[in-house]
Amino acid sequence: MKTNHYIPPNGAVSITIPESYGNMVTNNATCTLIGFSLTNAYCAIYTPSRIDIYLNGSQLDQNSTYTIKVDGLQNPNSNSSGLIFYVSSYFDNSIYKARKICENQITPPSINVKAIRACTLSWQPNYSNQGYNATYTFYVSCSDQFRGDSILYITLPTQFNSQNKIGNLYCTSYESSTLVNNLCTLSLINGSFVLSTSLDATSQSSLSIITNLINPVNNTYSASANIMSKGVLYASTVQQSIKILSTSYAKGGVKDVFLMNNPKEAGLMATYVFKVTPISSFIPTNMGITFPSNFYISQTDLIVGLACSTTSNLFAALNYDNIQKIINNISSVAGVSLTAYPTFTVSGNTIFLSNINGVLNSSQWTYLFVRGIKNPSKFTSVNFTLSYYVETV
Repeated sequence: MKTNHYIPPNGAVSITIPESYGNMVTNNATCTLIGFSLTNAYCAIYTPSRIDIYLNGSQLDQNSTYTIKVDGLQNPNSNSSGLIFYVSSYFDNSIYKARKICENQITPPSINVKAIRACTLSWQPNYSNQGYNATYTFYVSCSDQFRGDSILYITLPTQFNSQNKIGNLYCTSYESSTLVNNLCTLSLINGSFVLSTSLDATSQSSLSIITNLINPVNNTYSASANIMSKGVLYASTVQQSIKILSTSYAKGGVKDVFLMNNPKEAGLMATYVFKVTPISSFIPTNMGITFPSNFYISQTDLIVGLACSTTSNLFAALNYDNIQKIINNISSVAGVSLTAYPTFTVSGNTIFLSNINGVLNSSQWTYLFVRGIKNPSKFTSVNFTLSYYVETV
């Protein structure tokens, strides 16, 4: 910068930048004066789009070249040829009085425009009944790593707003490096119902977000995601759909399902055995078992087996060896043997068993064996969810 004119010692200079370069205050931008060593001048950034230089009793040489270095500007992802920087000088240091001496325009250097990344979104509740407080898992995958200071915005259908309150809610991820903290926010942004959270996933190109939402009325719904860094959109997804079912559900009591695991030591791979009381009213087609988020399901080691029996006290006979005999279908234990290895899929921390109506018996106890679950690193009081349902999504 060369002034080419007189500025009083108590005057000032300002540089105004276009808004598309980001908010310098929220981006923690800093300024440094170069070539001002013989002056008392200093610079400051008090507003989102302006750098102020106060001469502080010094006089600038009209023919000298001065440099103002600004760190923290966010290059816009757009053509910069139509953007203008304004450099203004002032009679005094009260810049807001706008007592300008001179103003000039600067055309910024050209910017290489990068196309917004096309990413994919998949989302699914663990149970799809309308009105159910379901655990939703959102997966976002991109072709390149996420930027620092990113915020993920998932635009949900507006129908979700009727059942879910605006505000903060707890969320987790399957990756320990994805979230800045376990805080997600539901808000209305430009009329859209949005789930957002801050990311810390700079070494990742894919991520997961897990949180609870109450399902709206039965219908097909679509969601999409945008990812921004320092106010700049750099990645987005197309809409992906899910189906919410109209079927209602009945809640069972805690005495309807019993659970044991072996081995019990923290951090070890274990087999979990669920015992379910006979259901005489109907034979379900499908079953879902949701493990708490601090449990790890090893899909490469996962084996699921079903057994039905009139024996109600099998747990008394189950130790490590006997559990392995049953789940490996080697022999029966206390008169109970494996009935089937049902077809299953895994979504998040939920295991879905399908077409089990030909296996279950409405007058017998159901035993479900699940091998390939890693015990958490420490004891925490958490709930498991076991659900029967008769319709698939």
